Amino acid sequence: MKKILLIIFIICMVFIIFISFFFIFSKEKDINNLAYFDAIDLKTNIKDTNLNNKIDISKYEDKIIKDNLYSVEYTFFDENKSLKGLIYIGENKNLYIKDDITNVSKNISSINFKTMYTKDIEYDSGIYVYLISEDNDLYSLSFVSTNLEELKVNKINLDYKVLNFVDVNFDYDITGPFNSLFVLADDGNIYDVSSNIIYSENIKSLYYDLYVLNNNIMTNKYGDILMNKTKEYYKIKNIFETYEDNYFSGKNTKIIITEDNKLLYFDSMFLKINEYSLNVKKVDFDTYYPYVKGNLKIIFQDDSFVEFKASCNQFFCINDFVE
Repeated sequence: MKKILLIIFIICMVFIIFISFFFIFSKEKDINNLAYFDAIDLKTNIKDTNLNNKIDISKYEDKIIKDNLYSVEYTFFDENKSLKGLIYIGENKNLYIKDDITNVSKNISSINFKTMYTKDIEYDSGIYVYLISEDNDLYSLSFVSTNLEELKVNKINLDYKVLNFVDVNFDYDITGPFNSLFVLADDGNIYDVSSNIIYSENIKSLYYDLYVLNNNIMTNKYGDILMNKTKEYYKIKNIFETYEDNYFSGKNTKIIITEDNKLLYFDSMFLKINEYSLNVKKVDFDTYYPYVKGNLKIIFQDDSFVEFKASCNQFFCINDFVE
């Protein structure tokens, strides 16, 4: 009887060891110890390259805002109080704010302005107004508090003078065009102020944070170009947004797969790009709708792989979408 029990015990141990080895080598070959992420600083801005092609301004003549805007209505509230009234350029060209609730008016700036602009977007964090001075400099007013003493107008330092605001947008995804502001410069081009990109209707904006140029070269939202350490441009093929279960590159990151099968992701400040040392061999994704969570499996050249939940952007998805 003891021998039978011993034999059963040995058989069970062998089975457990076999299952353990099978799990280790068939499940996520848990990322080869020799593989790693290499962080690359994004230091080259598009304004310092030849990627910005001059545009035919006549194509966008009807998008240039030539009528000056002198006032903007606002409603703003926080946990302290509510404000409602007008931000306006006075007869002396200075900038003022009026609160209709308290009937208080305040001079915000003594700079002489000729026009203002605000985007038709509801921001959670406040109200943002942009202004062009009579010297053709660009300024911004951030209205993020009901304390009117905190209101300040700040100059946006640019390499050009600003002639007009322009009512255009990149081809943006579901997240919307929150970061962009387009102006007509004195060199005849339309620029996005934050990224220094010359406007084209073919440029795509992804997740607020990534711009894709006509040739699939990418910049971050500041216009810094995504390049590897040998200064070769990365070109996007696919992009995914991950969720909380991503322990490979970090929770809630954007995974980019390039045309030459590199895997990239941004750091939290979008100032570095992280490149995985193994090339991507295959990608499996089981969802055929944009922005819907599905199962993503990325297999690398040594057959190791990672799996997590992710969603696909409407641009650069690996699957054709269901109509």
